[in-house]
Amino acid sequence: MKRTLIFGALLLAMAVTAIALFVWPASNHPTRPPAAPNATAELSQMLDAAGVPVRAAASTEALGAAPVSDTTDGWWQRPLSEVFDAMLAAANDGDMHAAYALGSRSARCVDLLRERSADTLLAGYRQDMEMMKGRDDPEGIRLANVSNQFRRELQAYEDCAAVGEARLAGYLQWLERAGRAGVTGARVAYAQNAMAEYRGDRNALIANIEQATARRALTRDWLEELVRAGNEDALNVYVEALSGQDGIYAADLTQARAYGYALDLVRSRRVDGFAKLWADGPIRYGDDLTPRQWDEATVRGRQIFRESFEHLPAWPNR
Repeated sequence: MKRTLIFGALLLAMAVTAIALFVWPASNHPTRPPAAPNATAELSQMLDAAGVPVRAAASTEALGAAPVSDTTDGWWQRPLSEVFDAMLAAANDGDMHAAYALGSRSARCVDLLRERSADTLLAGYRQDMEMMKGRDDPEGIRLANVSNQFRRELQAYEDCAAVGEARLAGYLQWLERAGRAGVTGARVAYAQNAMAEYRGDRNALIANIEQATARRALTRDWLEELVRAGNEDALNVYVEALSGQDGIYAADLTQARAYGYALDLVRSRRVDGFAKLWADGPIRYGDDLTPRQWDEATVRGRQIFRESFEHLPAWPNR
């Protein structure tokens, strides 16, 4: 009986939210109107009335955390819509850590607004709720987790939409400025986002070929320098780039597997799996590489680890 009441309240909450959200026409364009301002509050009230325990969570959790060494004055902790103007002013005054935070968080928002909408968030919540039916959850823990995740995602979406894509669009210039000033995290974030606006749009790439070429060159310089210096975050981005993503490099799967193996070795030191991974080599999956190429990737991966990462602590201070 208790579970029936809980699910009944949830269905009613979704209906209330749907009325607020689906008044917008469906669109595939990047710019989307924000979710109804009271959608999260209405859902919270219904869940609380049903007695579903939900943990509090800040919207920034859904967007990811920043490296601790590069955080200053709460630029990373508070909702972006609350600190955007202050960060912009500080960045314009020459605060390169503010520029890094501004560029990095704006880039995440642009991705979120391009990939998600209030409609897709609600659809995902409905799907999760359907999957919950029939599962043993006497204390409502799983139900609370699903609901809490939905709240975080909706809050993050509303936070980004409140700033607006027009104001978020300058993220790359701030990352470049901070990166040129020597902020390591900004260089990694720049590499992650430099070619994003051309992703899946060949016409845009051709129309802006000189700009794209300059971005690609800077991305390569920064990534290669950081990987040689033993930066794990840069290594992660570099592996993806060597797979041919975003046109930073032509696909080189042997090299991608070699650097991927080096990354696995770096990470394995934190879970007591290093000795076995070093002895056995990488897991040989798929049919993209020949046995000889896998042998080359194994030797090269160990060499990369020795040259750039072996001397570093297993838990770097970020």
